[in-house]
Amino acid sequence: MPGKVAVIIEGRNFYVGWRRSAPAMLIDTEGLLAAIAEQVDAELGPVHFLAIDAKYGTYDANAKARINDLAERMREAGAEIVMLPPRVKETKCAKCGEVAKHVSDKQTEAEMAVRAIQAADDGCDKIVLVTSSSDMLPIVRELTNYWDMKVYVASWVGSPVGSEMTDSVAGVVWLRGDAPWLYQDLGESEETIFVDELTSAVKQFDGGYVGLHYFLTRWRSDRMTPMTEIRSLLLNKLVEKGTVEIYDAPDGKKAVRPRVAA
Repeated sequence: MPGKVAVIIEGRNFYVGWRRSAPAMLIDTEGLLAAIAEQVDAELGPVHFLAIDAKYGTYDANAKARINDLAERMREAGAEIVMLPPRVKETKCAKCGEVAKHVSDKQTEAEMAVRAIQAADDGCDKIVLVTSSSDMLPIVRELTNYWDMKVYVASWVGSPVGSEMTDSVAGVVWLRGDAPWLYQDLGESEETIFVDELTSAVKQFDGGYVGLHYFLTRWRSDRMTPMTEIRSLLLNKLVEKGTVEIYDAPDGKKAVRPRVAA
Protein backbone atom coordinates (compact mmCIF):
# COMPACT_ATOMS: atom_id res chain seq x y z
CA MET A 1 0.00 0.00 0.00
CA PRO A 2 1.51 3.39 -1.01
CA GLY A 3 2.56 5.65 1.83
CA LYS A 4 1.94 9.38 2.12
CA VAL A 5 4.50 11.88 0.83
CA ALA A 6 5.10 15.46 1.88
CA VAL A 7 6.49 17.77 -0.81
CA ILE A 8 8.60 20.72 0.32
CA ILE A 9 9.66 23.18 -2.36
CA GLU A 10 12.50 25.70 -2.16
CA GLY A 11 11.10 28.42 -4.39
CA ARG A 12 14.23 30.23 -5.50
CA ASN A 13 16.12 27.02 -6.29
CA PHE A 14 13.11 25.74 -8.25
CA TYR A 15 12.87 29.02 -10.17
CA VAL A 16 16.53 28.91 -11.26
CA GLY A 17 16.13 25.42 -12.69
CA TRP A 18 12.79 26.32 -14.29
CA ARG A 19 14.24 29.33 -16.07
CA ARG A 20 17.19 27.27 -17.31
CA SER A 21 15.21 24.21 -18.43
CA ALA A 22 11.89 25.62 -19.65
CA PRO A 23 12.05 29.43 -19.74
CA ALA A 24 9.03 29.96 -22.00
CA MET A 25 6.75 27.45 -20.26
CA LEU A 26 4.17 27.76 -17.50
CA ILE A 27 3.59 25.13 -14.83
CA ASP A 28 0.48 23.12 -14.14
CA THR A 29 1.13 22.83 -10.41
CA GLU A 30 -1.44 20.10 -9.77
CA GLY A 31 0.11 18.07 -12.59
CA LEU A 32 3.60 18.64 -11.20
CA LEU A 33 2.65 17.53 -7.70
CA ALA A 34 0.76 14.48 -8.98
CA ALA A 35 3.79 13.48 -11.10
CA ILE A 36 6.12 13.77 -8.10
CA ALA A 37 3.82 11.64 -5.93
CA GLU A 38 3.52 9.03 -8.68
CA GLN A 39 7.29 8.78 -9.12
CA VAL A 40 7.81 7.98 -5.45
CA ASP A 41 4.77 5.65 -5.38
CA ALA A 42 2.89 7.55 -2.70
CA GLU A 43 -0.30 9.41 -1.98
CA LEU A 44 0.19 13.18 -2.03
CA GLY A 45 0.19 14.64 1.46
CA PRO A 46 1.01 18.17 2.65
CA VAL A 47 2.76 20.53 0.25
CA HIS A 48 4.86 23.50 1.36
CA PHE A 49 6.30 26.24 -0.88
CA LEU A 50 8.97 28.44 0.72
CA ALA A 51 10.84 31.39 -0.76
CA ILE A 52 12.28 34.78 0.03
CA ASP A 53 9.46 37.31 -0.33
CA ALA A 54 9.88 39.19 -3.62
CA LYS A 55 8.67 42.43 -2.04
CA TYR A 56 12.11 42.84 -0.45
CA GLY A 57 13.70 43.45 -3.85
CA THR A 58 15.99 40.43 -3.88
CA TYR A 59 14.86 39.33 -7.38
CA ASP A 60 14.88 40.92 -10.79
CA ALA A 61 11.48 41.75 -12.33
CA ASN A 62 11.22 38.49 -14.25
CA ALA A 63 12.15 36.34 -11.24
CA LYS A 64 9.70 38.25 -9.06
CA ALA A 65 6.89 37.66 -11.56
CA ARG A 66 7.62 33.96 -11.92
CA ILE A 67 8.00 33.24 -8.21
CA ASN A 68 4.85 35.18 -7.30
CA ASP A 69 2.92 33.45 -10.08
CA LEU A 70 4.18 30.03 -8.99
CA ALA A 71 3.36 30.74 -5.35
CA GLU A 72 -0.21 31.67 -6.27
CA ARG A 73 -0.62 28.54 -8.41
CA MET A 74 0.74 26.44 -5.55
CA ARG A 75 -1.73 28.09 -3.17
CA GLU A 76 -4.57 27.17 -5.52
CA ALA A 77 -3.29 23.58 -5.50
CA GLY A 78 -3.58 23.51 -1.70
CA ALA A 79 0.02 24.23 -0.70
CA GLU A 80 1.11 26.20 2.33
CA ILE A 81 2.90 29.32 1.09
CA VAL A 82 5.68 30.70 3.27
CA MET A 83 7.29 33.93 2.06
CA LEU A 84 10.22 34.92 4.26
CA PRO A 85 12.22 38.13 4.73
CA PRO A 86 15.85 37.88 3.63
CA ARG A 87 18.78 37.98 6.00
CA VAL A 88 21.20 40.69 4.98
CA LYS A 89 24.83 40.36 6.02
CA GLU A 90 27.24 43.27 5.80
CA THR A 91 30.98 42.95 5.26
CA LYS A 92 33.38 45.86 5.40
CA CYS A 93 36.47 46.07 3.21
CA ALA A 94 39.56 46.43 5.42
CA LYS A 95 41.33 48.58 2.80
CA CYS A 96 38.70 50.99 1.49
CA GLY A 97 36.05 50.76 4.21
CA GLU A 98 33.29 50.10 1.71
CA VAL A 99 30.41 48.05 3.07
CA ALA A 100 28.98 45.30 0.89
CA LYS A 101 25.60 43.71 1.54
CA HIS A 102 24.96 40.02 0.91
CA VAL A 103 21.47 38.56 0.88
CA SER A 104 21.19 35.08 2.39
CA ASP A 105 18.27 32.69 1.99
CA LYS A 106 19.51 30.14 4.53
CA GLN A 107 16.39 30.67 6.61
CA THR A 108 14.40 29.11 3.76
CA GLU A 109 16.33 25.87 4.22
CA ALA A 110 15.88 26.08 7.99
CA GLU A 111 12.11 26.42 7.56
CA MET A 112 12.14 23.49 5.11
CA ALA A 113 13.83 21.38 7.78
CA VAL A 114 11.18 22.35 10.34
CA ARG A 115 8.39 21.31 7.99
CA ALA A 116 10.14 18.05 7.13
CA ILE A 117 10.24 17.12 10.83
CA GLN A 118 6.58 18.13 11.19
CA ALA A 119 5.66 15.91 8.24
CA ALA A 120 7.47 12.96 9.82
CA ASP A 121 5.68 13.60 13.12
CA ASP A 122 2.32 13.82 11.31
CA GLY A 123 2.63 10.37 9.80
CA CYS A 124 4.19 10.92 6.39
CA ASP A 125 6.63 8.16 5.58
CA LYS A 126 8.14 9.78 2.50
CA ILE A 127 9.39 13.30 1.84
CA VAL A 128 10.40 14.98 -1.40
CA LEU A 129 12.65 18.03 -1.01
CA VAL A 130 12.43 20.04 -4.21
CA THR A 131 15.92 21.50 -4.18
CA SER A 132 19.42 20.71 -5.39
CA SER A 133 21.10 22.38 -2.41
CA SER A 134 23.55 20.23 -0.46
CA ASP A 135 22.76 22.35 2.60
CA MET A 136 19.79 20.04 3.18
CA LEU A 137 22.09 17.04 3.78
CA PRO A 138 21.92 17.18 7.61
CA ILE A 139 18.11 17.03 7.66
CA VAL A 140 18.12 14.28 5.00
CA ARG A 141 20.36 12.17 7.20
CA GLU A 142 18.35 12.86 10.35
CA LEU A 143 15.08 11.91 8.66
CA THR A 144 16.63 8.77 7.22
CA ASN A 145 18.54 7.58 10.29
CA TYR A 146 16.33 8.68 13.19
CA TRP A 147 12.86 8.88 11.69
CA ASP A 148 13.20 5.88 9.36
CA MET A 149 11.79 7.86 6.43
CA LYS A 150 12.42 7.62 2.73
CA VAL A 151 13.69 10.99 1.58
CA TYR A 152 13.91 12.01 -2.07
CA VAL A 153 15.13 15.14 -3.76
CA ALA A 154 13.56 16.59 -6.90
CA SER A 155 15.63 18.76 -9.21
CA TRP A 156 15.52 20.06 -12.75
CA VAL A 157 17.60 18.14 -15.27
CA GLY A 158 20.83 20.12 -15.62
CA SER A 159 20.79 21.42 -12.04
CA PRO A 160 23.62 19.62 -10.26
CA VAL A 161 22.80 17.39 -7.31
CA GLY A 162 25.97 16.52 -5.40
CA SER A 163 27.14 12.94 -5.00
CA GLU A 164 26.80 13.12 -1.21
CA MET A 165 23.15 14.03 -1.62
CA THR A 166 22.41 11.33 -4.20
CA ASP A 167 24.14 8.76 -1.97
CA SER A 168 22.05 9.82 1.03
CA VAL A 169 18.54 9.89 -0.47
CA ALA A 170 16.22 7.11 -1.58
CA GLY A 171 16.18 8.54 -5.10
CA VAL A 172 16.19 11.63 -7.30
CA VAL A 173 13.06 12.82 -9.08
CA TRP A 174 14.24 14.59 -12.23
CA LEU A 175 12.11 17.45 -13.55
CA ARG A 176 12.36 17.65 -17.34
CA GLY A 177 11.81 20.59 -19.66
CA ASP A 178 9.48 18.47 -21.82
CA ALA A 179 7.27 17.24 -18.96
CA PRO A 180 3.51 17.07 -19.63
CA TRP A 181 2.80 19.44 -16.73
CA LEU A 182 4.55 22.26 -18.63
CA TYR A 183 2.53 24.29 -21.12
CA GLN A 184 2.40 27.55 -23.07
CA ASP A 185 -0.46 30.07 -22.95
CA LEU A 186 -0.20 31.94 -26.24
CA GLY A 187 -3.86 32.17 -27.22
CA GLU A 188 -5.48 34.92 -29.25
CA SER A 189 -6.49 36.78 -26.09
CA GLU A 190 -2.82 37.06 -25.07
CA GLU A 191 -1.92 38.35 -28.53
CA THR A 192 -4.69 40.96 -28.35
CA ILE A 193 -3.54 42.13 -24.94
CA PHE A 194 0.06 42.36 -26.20
CA VAL A 195 -0.96 44.59 -29.13
CA ASP A 196 -3.23 46.71 -26.91
CA GLU A 197 -0.43 47.28 -24.42
CA LEU A 198 2.06 48.06 -27.17
CA THR A 199 -0.38 50.60 -28.61
CA SER A 200 -0.70 52.21 -25.17
CA ALA A 201 3.08 52.34 -24.84
CA VAL A 202 3.44 54.03 -28.24
CA LYS A 203 0.90 56.66 -27.20
CA GLN A 204 2.68 57.19 -23.88
CA PHE A 205 5.97 57.83 -25.67
CA ASP A 206 4.42 60.04 -28.33
CA GLY A 207 7.23 61.75 -30.24
CA GLY A 208 9.68 59.04 -29.25
CA TYR A 209 9.64 55.28 -29.57
CA VAL A 210 9.10 52.11 -27.55
CA GLY A 211 12.38 50.28 -27.05
CA LEU A 212 12.22 46.57 -27.79
CA HIS A 213 14.14 45.57 -24.67
CA TYR A 214 12.17 47.99 -22.52
CA PHE A 215 8.79 46.65 -23.64
CA LEU A 216 9.78 43.02 -23.18
CA THR A 217 11.38 43.42 -19.77
CA ARG A 218 10.12 46.57 -18.07
CA TRP A 219 6.71 47.59 -19.38
CA ARG A 220 4.28 47.11 -16.52
CA SER A 221 0.72 45.97 -17.02
CA ASP A 222 -1.90 44.20 -14.93
CA ARG A 223 -3.22 42.57 -18.12
CA MET A 224 -0.11 41.32 -19.88
CA THR A 225 2.12 38.51 -18.64
CA PRO A 226 5.19 39.89 -16.81
CA MET A 227 7.36 36.95 -17.93
CA THR A 228 9.99 38.10 -20.41
CA GLU A 229 10.24 34.78 -22.24
CA ILE A 230 6.48 34.59 -22.81
CA ARG A 231 6.45 38.19 -24.08
CA SER A 232 9.26 37.31 -26.49
CA LEU A 233 7.30 34.34 -27.84
CA LEU A 234 4.22 36.49 -28.32
CA LEU A 235 6.31 39.13 -30.09
CA ASN A 236 7.80 36.60 -32.50
CA LYS A 237 4.36 35.20 -33.25
CA LEU A 238 2.92 38.67 -33.93
CA VAL A 239 5.88 39.68 -36.10
CA GLU A 240 5.35 36.56 -38.19
CA LYS A 241 1.69 37.49 -38.59
CA GLY A 242 2.62 41.02 -39.63
CA THR A 243 0.70 42.55 -36.70
CA VAL A 244 3.79 44.01 -35.02
CA GLU A 245 7.08 45.21 -36.44
CA ILE A 246 10.61 45.64 -35.07
CA TYR A 247 12.56 48.55 -36.56
CA ASP A 248 15.66 50.66 -36.02
CA ALA A 249 15.03 53.84 -34.01
CA PRO A 250 16.89 57.07 -34.95
CA ASP A 251 19.51 56.41 -32.28
CA GLY A 252 20.20 52.93 -33.69
CA LYS A 253 18.40 50.96 -30.97
CA LYS A 254 15.78 48.35 -31.73
CA ALA A 255 12.21 49.55 -31.29
CA VAL A 256 8.80 47.94 -31.63
CA ARG A 257 5.36 49.17 -32.72
CA PRO A 258 2.06 47.84 -34.06
CA ARG A 259 2.06 47.61 -37.84
CA VAL A 260 -0.40 49.98 -39.47
CA ALA A 261 -2.72 48.14 -41.86
CA ALA A 262 -2.34 49.25 -45.48
